[in-house]
Amino acid sequence: MKPQFEHDCPTCVLLGQNATHDFYYHAEGMKTVLARFGNEGPDYESGLPIARSIRGNLDFYAPLAQALTLAEEQGFVGRLPAISIDNSIYDSVTALLRMDSLILDNRLMKASAERYQASMDSLTERINRRLREKYFAVELTPQLPYIIEADLNALLKDAIYNGEVRPS
Repeated sequence: MKPQFEHDCPTCVLLGQNATHDFYYHAEGMKTVLARFGNEGPDYESGLPIARSIRGNLDFYAPLAQALTLAEEQGFVGRLPAISIDNSIYDSVTALLRMDSLILDNRLMKASAERYQASMDSLTERINRRLREKYFAVELTPQLPYIIEADLNALLKDAIYNGEVRPS
């Protein structure tokens, strides 16, 4: 049997497949079952305890439960009775997953806000520099001949006072 999707783990054993998933048993380290649904790295579901506890209860984990059934049928995993999850446990798990998601979203938003603030600070500095340049160009440039003349006159007066130059 040839897998539908790329899976680069050399220790995984292909158990079977259906129209949308390839099913694997990971035999080393943390033994688990996988249901792969795409070629990208994170395109899979896994978790032996999850598969055992949700079998027959949650439709969106049906592929993971199917991987468990295949692993049991092929002798990789011992059979355990299905555990029924009542709604309160399911609601608690769902609430924990949502909280975890909110914490992650908050961290991502904070990092984004910090990057945004750094970008805004940089942009503000560039705008201020441009405004200073524009002020110099618009306000001071027309007065530059007068400023230079005043500086030259002051230098000349100093030179005359110090005896470096004679008045003509």
